[in-house]
Amino acid sequence: MLVKFIGASIFFLAIAPSLARATEDSQLHVRGGYFHATYWGPQSGNISIPSTFDVEYERFLSNQSSLVFRYTMAMDLDTSRPYYNYAGTGMRYYFGSKGMEVDTKEMGVTISAIPRWRYYYGWDVGIGVGIVQTVGSILQIMTTVADAGLCLGTIYQLNKRFGAEVHVEVSTVQGFSNVSVYWINPAGSGRNHLFVLREAVMDPHLFAFLCISSGTLGYALFCYRSRLSSCAREIRKHVWIFRSERKNVLVDRMVNFGALWLYQSPELDLNIREETHPFLREGLEFVREGLLDDKTLHRIFRLRAGQMHVTSSQAASILRDLAKMPLAIGLFGAIFQIANQAQGLDFLFWGLGLSYFLVLPLADRIQASADFIYDEQNLIAEGLRLIASRTNPVLMTEELNSYLHKRERIKLKRMALGPGKRVA
Repeated sequence: MLVKFIGASIFFLAIAPSLARATEDSQLHVRGGYFHATYWGPQSGNISIPSTFDVEYERFLSNQSSLVFRYTMAMDLDTSRPYYNYAGTGMRYYFGSKGMEVDTKEMGVTISAIPRWRYYYGWDVGIGVGIVQTVGSILQIMTTVADAGLCLGTIYQLNKRFGAEVHVEVSTVQGFSNVSVYWINPAGSGRNHLFVLREAVMDPHLFAFLCISSGTLGYALFCYRSRLSSCAREIRKHVWIFRSERKNVLVDRMVNFGALWLYQSPELDLNIREETHPFLREGLEFVREGLLDDKTLHRIFRLRAGQMHVTSSQAASILRDLAKMPLAIGLFGAIFQIANQAQGLDFLFWGLGLSYFLVLPLADRIQASADFIYDEQNLIAEGLRLIASRTNPVLMTEELNSYLHKRERIKLKRMALGPGKRVA
């Protein structure tokens, strides 16, 4: 049973066949080097392979960061036996230098900047398969592992298209399946007995969850990396912070602000400072300053409300797109397990659970909240226009009542307005 598998790999004389440019934001790394790993548990030992092949495709997200897809194979050339195979994805971060080459031409002027040295660090995670012991010339004990590593490296530019690279990586690996083999020759039996015992170290539910979540995260980083922070803010805004407020209460407050502004009451400044709705408070401050007329103020706040709604709707669309990945990976994993005569409910369970019980409900929540806030902000924008134009509170109330349900409308039985008095 493989419990822990720790590897340190050093790759040298790596070649980058194509450097990244402003119009070609990707590059390829081809490396060869030395691989060493130590493992322990019921099976213990170490692996040292001087002939290791490593290829990495790097796609730049900015001048300082990039997304990588990597494959490593440590093969013993004498026996043609691949002792370790790894495939994964991760990130690279450049420091002290720029990651991309700049080569642009504008207005007849060519600007070219090629960094001589580039320094980076990063991480990657993935799945690997290693041989921990061989039995004879045919049997071998293999384990499937989850691999997570940290790396550090530098690239020296040889010419415009090629560079030499030194790459050092240390990784820790957790095995989640293995085969243990026992060869026994009972005394006096004259026969050899071979026993093969298969065990699972990592819980299959945890393995399925890690595969689905890491695949979804990789897809999100590859497609929406620049917009994930905005999406996280929208989730926080609409799920954890959002508090709904009855529209008739907003109308009542705006009508009261209209009366205070109409009669220039000294209580206006205090009421504005105590206003709890940020969108309304910002608009009232504009009204008090008197720098914008009523039509301009209305147009500006309608535009702001529309832009906020677009941002929230985009976050909801991103989540709906991401919701496809857990289900797709879960179905693929289930088919793969069933084809290998194993149970596929683990992948299917997490794929359906993450898609339909987490990501899609978040997207629907954000969209519903965004629609409600957009309607509310349009109401506020109209109220600010009426306040800025010094509309009579009676007319203001009737016009804002058009935004309310019939049962929520403010009924005006009598009008006896003075400074600081409410309409309803």
